[in-house]
Amino acid sequence: MNKEEVIDSIVEKAEEIEKEIYELTGKVFCGTSGIGILKSGLRKTAVSIAQNIAQAVLEFPNKKCLMYIQKSLSLLKTLNYYNFISRKIGYFTSSQYFRLKKKIKDITERTSLALKNFRV
Repeated sequence: MNKEEVIDSIVEKAEEIEKEIYELTGKVFCGTSGIGILKSGLRKTAVSIAQNIAQAVLEFPNKKCLMYIQKSLSLLKTLNYYNFISRKIGYFTSSQYFRLKKKIKDITERTSLALKNFRV
């Protein structure tokens, strides 16, 4: 796979996470009061991950590409934390939590590898 294909595959995975977050927060958080900040945080973070990876595609092969990939890695850590909190307070079931955690881990590994390979 060339670098553009690697980034495209990461964008695809980021969009899958974004879609899942919107599905989860639409169903799980529907009608629940007092959790708007968590719902908003989950959604904004998921959207930002995909946006930063897409921006990396636009900047490729410029060095700014690496900056956007690094931002995505930071946002993935934030999303993982939101996922953890959602499970801890009972808004996500164990199966929802672990499914999302697996997807976050997959895209984090892909993004980390891309960052490492692009620096060479």
